[in-house]
Amino acid sequence: MNKNSILTWLVASMVLFGAGLLYCNLTGKRILGSSVEKWEPKGKQNHK
Repeated sequence: MNKNSILTWLVASMVLFGAGLLYCNLTGKRILGSSVEKWEPKGKQNHK
């Protein structure tokens, strides 16, 4: 492999990795947000 192909592979893998992290962050926040909204009222009722 020459340096150009290695650099292209590195850049492509970095972009894919970054996109995957962003996707996981967005979906994770949505899942966490919906679960927090569901559980918060129950927690407040238990504290009363």
